[in-house]
Parts: sequence; C-alpha cells; structure tokens
Amino acid sequence: MGHPDRRTRRQPVRRPTTATATRSRTRGRAGRAAGPGPALRRRRRHREPGRRTCERREARADDTRLQQLGHRSRRGRRRPSGRGRTHGGIGDPRESRRVERSLSKAGVAQYERRRRDEPMSHQSESGFPIASRSELGRAAGRLVRADPWMFVFTIGFGTVTAALALAPPWLAGVVIDEITGGASLAEVDRYGAVLVLLAVLQLLISRYSFLVTARFGLRLSQRLRRSIVDRVLNLPARIVDKADTGDLMVRTTGDTRRVTGIFSSAAPEMLVSIVQVVLTFVFVAVLSVPLAIVTIIGMLGIPLVTRWYLRRAAAGYLAEADGHGRLAESLSGTVNGARAVELYGLQRRRQDDIVRRAATARAAQFATLRLRSVLFPAVDSSYALALVLVLLAGAWMYQANAVALGSLIAILLYVRQMSGPLDVVLLWLESLQSAIASFARVEGLAGADVANPTPSTATPSGPRLAVADVSFAYEQGPTVLHGIDLEIRPGENLVIVGASGAGKSTLARLLVGIEAPTSGSITLGGVEVSALPLEVRRSHIALVTQEQHLFHDTIRTNLLLARPDAEDGELHAAMSAVGAHWLDGLPAGLDTIVSQHDSLSGAHAQQIALARVLLSDPQTVVLDEATSLLTPGSASTVERSLWSVLEDRTVITIAHRLATARVADRIAVIDGGRIRELGNHEELLRRRGLYMRLWNAWQGGPH
Repeated sequence: MGHPDRRTRRQPVRRPTTATATRSRTRGRAGRAAGPGPALRRRRRHREPGRRTCERREARADDTRLQQLGHRSRRGRRRPSGRGRTHGGIGDPRESRRVERSLSKAGVAQYERRRRDEPMSHQSESGFPIASRSELGRAAGRLVRADPWMFVFTIGFGTVTAALALAPPWLAGVVIDEITGGASLAEVDRYGAVLVLLAVLQLLISRYSFLVTARFGLRLSQRLRRSIVDRVLNLPARIVDKADTGDLMVRTTGDTRRVTGIFSSAAPEMLVSIVQVVLTFVFVAVLSVPLAIVTIIGMLGIPLVTRWYLRRAAAGYLAEADGHGRLAESLSGTVNGARAVELYGLQRRRQDDIVRRAATARAAQFATLRLRSVLFPAVDSSYALALVLVLLAGAWMYQANAVALGSLIAILLYVRQMSGPLDVVLLWLESLQSAIASFARVEGLAGADVANPTPSTATPSGPRLAVADVSFAYEQGPTVLHGIDLEIRPGENLVIVGASGAGKSTLARLLVGIEAPTSGSITLGGVEVSALPLEVRRSHIALVTQEQHLFHDTIRTNLLLARPDAEDGELHAAMSAVGAHWLDGLPAGLDTIVSQHDSLSGAHAQQIALARVLLSDPQTVVLDEATSLLTPGSASTVERSLWSVLEDRTVITIAHRLATARVADRIAVIDGGRIRELGNHEELLRRRGLYMRLWNAWQGGPH
C-alpha cells in the first residue's frame, strides 16, 4: 500500500532557477541512462530523508494494521506505461475496491474465530484491546442481571403487544368465513366491535410496552456509561501514556453513544419485532401447516443472506471503527501540534497522513455499504417470493378444499404483515453490527490492564520507601535501570541528578507506581508500590511533572480537585506558598476561568499544580522537574517554600538545576541507569567524581 501521491516524493524543497532547470533537463536528456549525477544524488539524500523514512514507516504501519484486521494488504503496482498511471495507494479507487473485497473475505475467517470464542483482535494498534465474543456475552449478561424485573416486564409487554397486533388478520379471516357461510349483518357487526376493542387495547398496551422497554434500555445505557467512566478514570497512567488519545476519545464518545443508542432505541423495537415474527409463524402454522412450510421456503433467502452478511460484517465494522479511531488520532495530533506543524513546515506531511487515514476509513466504510447493498435487495425479493408462493399454493389448496378462504386470506395478510417486523429487525441489524463492534472496543477497556497485578489489601505501615535491586526495561526496549538500591527515609529531602537520558524520570515513575519494576521491588511501608490500589497510592504518593493539565473551569475548581473541602483561605495560602502572588491581581481571583489552552502561562499552570500537591498533603512528593518552566530565581524560591511547607514529608526532586541539590539532605547521581554516587553536596564535591563534573559544568553555564 503506497503513499497517496508518489509524485509528491519527487518534489524538491526549493524551486530551481530557470538556468538550473535548463541544465537539469539537458543533463537528463544527455545522460538518462547513466542516472543522476553524484551531486544530485547527495542532494536527494540530504533533502528529505526524514520524510521518506516517515512515509515508509507509515506505509508499513498501514500494512500491519490491515493484516491485523484480516486484510491481505500489498503494495499497489504501477502500470508499465505512463498513460493512465496511478499511485496505487489506499486512496486509489482500484485499491479501495481491493480492500473492500479483502474485508469481505477476511470477515469469514474472523467471524468463525469469534464463534469459537477466540478473540478477533485482542489488541488494536492504539494499544487498547478488543473484547472477544464470550466477553461481550458476559458483559451483556451482567447488564441485564442488574435489572432482572425490568427485563421480565419488557419481555411480557412485548409478547402481549405482538399478539394483539396479530389479532386483526385472524378476525378478518373469521369474518370472511362467516360471510361466505351466510352469517347475518349483526354477527359481522359484533366482530367489528371486537376489532375496535382490540385496537384500543393494543394502543394502550403498546404505549406502556414502549415506556417499559425504553426505560429498561435507558437504565442499561446509564449503567454502561458509568462503567466506562470508571474504567477510563482508573486506567493506569502507563497505559494511557502509550495509547492513542484519539482512539480512546472515539471509544468513550462515538462508540459509547452507538452502544447506548442501541440499548435505548433499537433493543425495544427489535425485541417486539422478533416476538411478533415468531408469533406470526405460529399463527400461520395453526391455520395451515402446508402454507406455513411454503412461507418458510419462500423466505429461506432471508436467513441465508443474513448469515452471509453477518459473517462479513463483524470484521468490516471493526475495521471501520478502527479506521475512524486512527483518523481521529491523526486529526487531534495535528490540531494539538499546530504550532510545531507551522514552525517546521509539516503541513503537507500532516495533510498526506490525514488523507491516507481518511481514505482507509472510507474504504472500510464502503465495504460495509457494499454488504448492505446485497442484504436489503435480497430480503425484499424474499418477501415478494414468499407472497407469490403462498398465493399460488393457497389457490391450489382452496380449489382442492384443503384450506378455507378466510384462512387463506388471513395467511396472506400475515405473510404481508410479516415484512414490517422483519424490516425493523434487519434495519436495526446494521446498527447492531456496528454497535457490537463498538461494544467490543468499549468492553475492551476492561482488559486494558490485565497484566497489572491484583491490588494488595495490605496497608503501608509508614512512609518509608525502599528500592531493592530494581531493574527496568520498557516493552520491547533495552534495560534503562540496572540494580538500583536506595532507601529513602521518612521526611528526607532527596534530589536525583544526572545527565539527560540517565533514567531519572523512569525512576520517578517507578517510585510512584506508574510502572512496575522488571525485577526487584519498590515498597512503601513494606507493601509493593505498584500493587497498591490506585486510591491508596494517590493518598500516599504524589507526582508533579513539568506537563500539567488545567480543566476549563475556575482556578478554585482546579484547586479543589486535590481537596474538595478546602476553604478559600487554604486555597490562597497554598497559592502563596508556591509564589503565585499573581492571583491577587486577577479581577475575579479564584473565580477566574482558565483552561489548558488559555493565555495562562506554563509557569502559572505549574504553580497551580504545586498548590494542588500542598492541598492534597501526601506523605511523599515526587517532583519531576516540576519547576522547569519557572525562572531560576522563582524556581529556587518556590522549591524552598515547598520544602518548608512539606517539612515533615518526604520530598524526592528530579533536578535539572543543581542549585536545588545544594541544600538537599542527600543527592543521588544517576548515570547509565545506575546510581553512581550518593551523599550530600559537600561529600560529593570532596569525592571529585561525576557530581563534581556536573556541578562545574552547571556553574559554568547559564542558570
């Protein structure tokens, strides 16, 4: 699968002058067989190496993604002649049709795997898993069992409503038989009165049936939304950091909306319609078993084409949802990085990426449209075929006195009426397939942290942090920490220093339990930190990094996230402790509306984050370059204020300015993923080792 426009890869960065262009054309005509000269080759190599590498990686990623979804993707081939040449990418109509055919073929194998309760795609490219068929069944069962009586009432009212809808054709047949038998007008009037009474009763019961089923669906939707919110908020930070935010947003918005829509709207209608179809066949069989068999034969095409559709739609709708998730990720990344895109001139590259992903999503969406274009015409043809067969067979049976005229007319009315509820089922079946794919993605969030150990029920005996022989490696990456041994005393002010990439931030993530050690242990009060429940861990250890998020709300609300019962005086005191005296100059004070993309500077956002830490009052605070956006003088002042406020708390600081280390109780120097030196400022300077070299380098540079 190629780039959307291979010609783009040949465009130079700078437009050549006329003379240069003339020389290039002349050289091209004279030495075409010899190829470009060495200078031109060097310019081409140095012109856009990053872009070519990026395109190849993106193309390989698209190939891998399509293979994971069941596609057998291959690179587009050019025609040998220049005429009618296409780029062969996913945006090419021929490539789109090939992908659509591949989706249909691949869906068969994937659907069969789902039927055997094997997961279709345990892991999407976003990093979040996709639930298997058995997991979806258990999840739906849990939702229904949470409200069993409403489910019983829904089934009961649906059955009564469907039965009442079948009464008019039966009475019409009875009236015809009575009239042909010589019944009086008064007897016919009595049947008419019964029909009116049944119509009124059906109206009333249908209303209550709709209310009951809609309420049941809304309750299911509410429980599902709550469970999704709980899962997202309790996702470990290490998983969220590695996953695509666009895919997560699609799962929590579009996928959730699609599933809840099925529960609240489609489920009630489908339930009543399915009951009505079953009862209609029962009524037809009661009136005439042979004509019931003829009806089944005439409509045999419906289950066959539906089975064909279902075997292909499962993979198709998963591919469609994944395509939209990848497109949303590309769009959100482009919007969030708009400044970088403009600064480095990445507009064309980002546009090409969005176009490629949009074309992939369109191809997957068109594949499901093709399936629907086969399903619905085949169903309509089956309706007509069944009606014609019943009419012909019924006429022959009527002439042979094998069926009464009233029964024949009632059966014809039933066959004609059956198309209504079947249409409802089949029309919602499309949305149901899409919702099942969305439900698999939403329910997959429950398995996003299956590798996480079972939370410990033990309570830390104190704030003592102990790091014992800890090594750590990221997934499919080299080991970044080796044999770390460190015991942090309660109330200690420890500063960790080292060159960029030495492993300081990785150690900070391990200390707060975001990551678990590959080997060794990190305990808080004798309990493994990564095994502590999230709420317990947050109450004991707080991490503040240089990236802080502010919700679009008031400063007061952003501060109260740390301690909802804090008074205004405490909020002002916390802001003053971190040097946020600018708060007093705001007209609205604490009621000033801020947001992540507001005019509020990064330094002010860091001060709000630090104030939140003071309000939460944890036993241990880990500051990972938490004052990097402040000026050196302000950073030193804020850090000293924090240490004075957190005097009896353990403070671990990942320092980028060594002025912080000078007043620390102890300094840990990390290099190459190992603690090379440990001691206070004076001790380490006397050793004349790595710390002294870092100190001298910092003293000689701007700070």
